[in-house]
This record gives sequence, structure tokens and C-alpha cells, in this order.
Amino acid sequence: MKAIKFSLIFFLFGILFSMPFSGKAAYFKNQPYTITQPNGIAINCFVSGDEYFNWIHDGEGYTFIQNSDGYFYYAVNSGELVIPSNFQVNSVDPASVNIPKGVRISENEYKKRVKLHNLHMNNSVKAPHSGVLNNIVVFIKFSDQTEFTSARSVFNNKLNATPGSSLKEYYDEVSYNNLDIESNLYPTCALTTNLSYTDSHPRAYYSPYNATTNPLGYQSSESTDREHTLLVNAVNAIASQVPAGLNIDGDNDGNVDNVCFVIRGQNDAWAELLWAHRWSLYSQTVNINGKRVMDYTFQPETQNDVQTLCHEMFHALGAPDLYHYSYDGYTTAGDWDLMESGFGHMGAFMKWKYASQSWVTSLPEITTSGTYTLHPLTSATNNCYKIASPNSFSEYFVVEYRKKISGTFEFNIPNSGLLVYRINTTVGDGNADGPPDEVYIYRNGGTTTTNGAMNGAAFASDYNKTQINDNSNPGSFLTDGSPGGLNIYDITSADTTISFTIGFNAVPITNFTANLFTVSAGGAVNFSDLSTGNPTSWKWTFDGGNPSTSTIRNPQGIIYNTPGVYNVKLKSINANGSDSIVKTGFIQVSSNILNCANATPLYLGVTISDSTINSINNVNKYSCTNNKFIGPEKVYSLTLTQSCDLTVSLTNQSSGSLYVMIMGGCDAQNCFTMNAGSAFLPYTPAGTYYISVDGYNGASGRYNITANCSGNIGVVENSL
Repeated sequence: MKAIKFSLIFFLFGILFSMPFSGKAAYFKNQPYTITQPNGIAINCFVSGDEYFNWIHDGEGYTFIQNSDGYFYYAVNSGELVIPSNFQVNSVDPASVNIPKGVRISENEYKKRVKLHNLHMNNSVKAPHSGVLNNIVVFIKFSDQTEFTSARSVFNNKLNATPGSSLKEYYDEVSYNNLDIESNLYPTCALTTNLSYTDSHPRAYYSPYNATTNPLGYQSSESTDREHTLLVNAVNAIASQVPAGLNIDGDNDGNVDNVCFVIRGQNDAWAELLWAHRWSLYSQTVNINGKRVMDYTFQPETQNDVQTLCHEMFHALGAPDLYHYSYDGYTTAGDWDLMESGFGHMGAFMKWKYASQSWVTSLPEITTSGTYTLHPLTSATNNCYKIASPNSFSEYFVVEYRKKISGTFEFNIPNSGLLVYRINTTVGDGNADGPPDEVYIYRNGGTTTTNGAMNGAAFASDYNKTQINDNSNPGSFLTDGSPGGLNIYDITSADTTISFTIGFNAVPITNFTANLFTVSAGGAVNFSDLSTGNPTSWKWTFDGGNPSTSTIRNPQGIIYNTPGVYNVKLKSINANGSDSIVKTGFIQVSSNILNCANATPLYLGVTISDSTINSINNVNKYSCTNNKFIGPEKVYSLTLTQSCDLTVSLTNQSSGSLYVMIMGGCDAQNCFTMNAGSAFLPYTPAGTYYISVDGYNGASGRYNITANCSGNIGVVENSL
């Protein structure tokens, strides 16, 4: 039996306890919703968002907003805000009138709302992580509403049922029976019925004003007063039922820790009063057993699933969100963690850091090479390891075994296997403002900008995913995309336990890059070592380079004088062995000189059929826009006897990457003009010009070339 007993009065049902942390939110996505136009037409749609910003939208992502005439219109952006367009919902195909999808307020406006909303919040978190939390829930209905149709037992089961899917059962499991949540519901009544405080105003009084559809509603300046007066009256109605011996001030600051208000009926949208939220009753004073009610949570009846209750309770305990408040579509933990979109456990790191080391008391660190075994995260012991990155002082890795087990909340995770994730200690409070992110789970195809396959993040031999290092997919990259230096391999199947081998001071894994891959003859290249495994010496070989070898880690200024395609080899060495890599054709060196001596004469209006071959010569020196042109160039000469608007065109190309350049001479430092497939040079004076056809990125193939001028032009053959 637990000896310590605490209490926390908190909100329930969906946003359950958004806790005394500013910037902690409950995010709802695609919650079914119905709007009714003034003409009586009902439209089924969805709402998404949190208490700071939420919006109405259809299944395709088009946003709806109500206009002053009471009708809902497709929404568009106006600066940082959202306004109605000229088109009522379902009156047009929104795509046909260029209505964009996903219309929302700007990230800057969102952050302003978070800051304003939290001005009066108490940012200290004192909720206990072990022992017993006593929770109070207050039910409210409006004067024009009937009583809650669900019996009190329905709500009680979501909170207290054991066994079952409830708030209490969830925290019993994830805390390894360290935290026991006991919820008390008010006004008191039998579980077979229900009873709520009935306000003196109808529901419309707490929805926004609209001259057409809701003249009783509030103006923006009235919202706070109406909400706080409602809650003061509800507290006064139930205060005498709260036992005097119930500890409702666990941190001894004179305030009730938190009160949860559950509101009859559907939530509103567009961040109005009747949306689940957490706030502070700062504008009025009301007490329960001598303790002032300040922090509270507020939730309409329709936002009450157990997953949200558990998510919000972890906020109450101090945990941050792992989803991005910018809604940028980039996921960091996905369905693997309660604090993004999951309904399994939160990760071992989250349990350790944000439950005051009460549930996971330490992150044991692996510091020596060897084979290690983990139990599933549902086990209270031997469930995770920490591994330092050899390439960072501020980032490290955590590994844990996640196993889908029937009869536990972990049955909700995507699959079973070893989860590997990165912790960035410089972020410090979740991922809401990310990137950068405090927690990032590695998954196939994931990069600093691409989500990858989050649901397939687990490693196991069952899926032929048995290693992670800097060259694997996924790689163990750090926040900035640089190599993290992790080397885990021989991951076993997802069984009762899972094992893996980690190499420290292992044979290096060799890799390198360069600042340039294409240079003109005489150009210099700088090379950078990307090898992992802590190599201590290096042996470079540069075919065609000067010098041709090097033993420093990052050789600089390797000169390539002769046009051609060259290999580069690197061997990295440490006390445990060596590893080599050869990158074939890694450096391409081009000529700086056009071959004008072999220029083909070009005549006005006469088409020449020609082709390029896979050569390395190019016209880098003459590139008008400093593009790197690699591949065969053909040179033509053209003499104009008078000025004109000159056009040189390619037709019937077998490659779409052939460029045309017009130059004034072989010693020119820049071309006059250049373009893919056709070059145009207006007001071209009489004289001799050189036209080059060159392929981009080694492109080659057949083509027809024709030169044309506007006006009366004479052209003669050019002899070199």
C-alpha cells in the first residue's frame, strides 16, 4: 500500500488536465463536427487544433469560417489571419476558384495566442508522480439543456475502471504501480444516474455573438467574464460536497491544485469559449475548503476519450508535447509516444525525465562494446539504455524494447522491436517549438526534413532491420544532420526479450565528401572525412590530383590539372582495424578552352543534324550563370553581315538537358546568353560568333540546330 497521499483537482475528459505549464496543449485531429447554415442545411465536417487555435474543415482539408451573415464560407488567408472568401461552403468546387487547402493562422500569430492565453497561468508544477492523486470533476449543463444522457458510471469507468481502459489503469501500468489516480465526481449522485450544476443561462450565452444566428452571444471583450462567472457559480454549488479532509493543495501554495469542468454538449470551434482548454480563474475569487480555485481545465462533453485524458494528465505531471505546434506535418515520435499521437506508453526517456525519476529511476549508460538484452518497456526493470554520441557533447541516444502485448496499453503501438531515438539536451522541453526537437525517433527514410516511415521505426531481425549506424537507413544523424557515431548491429528478433550488439572503438566505417565534384582544369578541391568509429589515421589516394596522396584527416587544396574523370580512395584506421572506400568517378575535371579550330560553320536558316558524345570537355569558363556544365560540347561559327535579333534553336533532341550558348570569341570570359534548347540574343551586331551546345550533368545525344535572324540579314561562311 502506498503511504503518501496527495490530491489534484483537475479537469477530465479529453483535455483533462492541461497542467500548470504554459504552452502545453491538447491537440484534436479530425474530430467529427456538424455546422448548420441559417437556411437549415446541416453540413458534416471536422474540427482540428488545440485551445490556442482550432478550425473547421472538410475531409479534403478546405477550411470553413462563419461570416457576419451567419453562413459558413470557405476560408482564405489575410496576412497572418483567416477570413471568409466570397464562396459559401458547398456552393462551388473550391479547387475551381483557387481556394487553398489547409488555411490556418500563421505560426507567429499562433505563438502570440499562446503567450496571451498563458499570461495568468501558474507555471510551477507540483503534481506528485508517486502515491495517490485525488481528482475532482465538476459537471455543468446550461438552462436550456437536459441532463447528461450517459449515466455517471460511463464517466467513472473512463476515469477509475480497473481492469479496463481508464485513466487510473493507464497510469498504474506506465508508472509500474507508483502512481495511483483516484477520481471523485461532483455533484455527487448514484452511478446509475447523472447530476450536474445547472447554469442560469442557455448555451447560446457562451457562444460568440452573431447578429443573424446568435444575438445572445458574447463579444470578445465579454468572454472572460462570462466564463469565469460560470465557473465560480459551479464551484459554489459543489464546494460543500468536497470533504474537508481531502488534501486539495498538494504544493501548499494556498490554491486548489486544479479543477476540472465537464460541459454538457458539443464543443464550439475557432478557439471559442466552448472548446477544451486550461486556464486560470484570475479575475474572480472562489474557494473550496479555504483554498482558492485558480488553475482549471474546461472540457465539452464531446472531447472525452481516455487517450486524451492520459495525454493531458502527463501534462499535469510536467511533460511537454512532442508534436510541433506549427502543424508542419513533421512527426518526431508519432504513435510511439503518448505525447504526440500514441496511446501506448510514453518513452523511457519521457518517464525518466518528466516523472521525476519515480518510474524509470535511471537511464543506464552503455560505455563498452558487447551484446546487451532488454525487456519490454512494460517491465519495470532493464527496459532502456543510454548511449553517448562520440560526436556531440549535447546529444545522446536511447534504446528501448517496445513490444505489442495483448491486454496492455502497448498493444496500441505500431509493431514490436528495438526503438532507437536521439535526445537533444539543448532543447530541454519537448518538441512543440521544434525543430530542433528534444526527442527524435529514427525511422527508415527519415531525415532532418523528411518524415520517413514512422510506423516502421522498430528494429528487429523479423523485418531484416538489424543495424543502425551513420551509413545505414535510417542513419544515426544528429540534429544538424551530421553523423552521430552510433554503431548497433546484430539486433535479434522481437521475442520475450530483444538483444543487440554495440561497437565502441570498433573498426571504422569509412566515408568522405568534398566541397566540389566538378572543377575546371587547374581547380582545387577540399576533402572532408565522414568516417565513424573514431579513426586515428587516414590514407587518401587522389587519381589525377596533385598531390596524389595525403595522410591528414581533411586534405585541402588538391589540384586537378588534366581534364578527365577520377577516382578517390580513403582508408581510415584505428587500433581495431581499418576500412576502405573507393568512390568511382568522384571528381570530374573539365577543359577551360573551347575547341574553336574545329568549329562547324553554321548558316542562317540551314538546319544541321549533329550529336554530342560522352566527353568531359565543357564550357564552364563561358557559363553565363556560373553553371557547371559537364559533357560534350560542340562548337559552331556564325558570321553576321549586319545586326539582327539572333535565335539559335535545337529540335528533335534525344536529351532534354542540352544547352545553347552564344559567345563573342574563344577567349571570351562569359557568354552573351545561354538557355536550354534555345538561345536568343536581341540586337546582335554584325560580326563572328561562336555557338556551343553542351550537356548538363553529362547529358548527351542527337539534335538538330538552326540559326535564324529577324530583318534582312546576310550570313557568310566563317573560315578559321
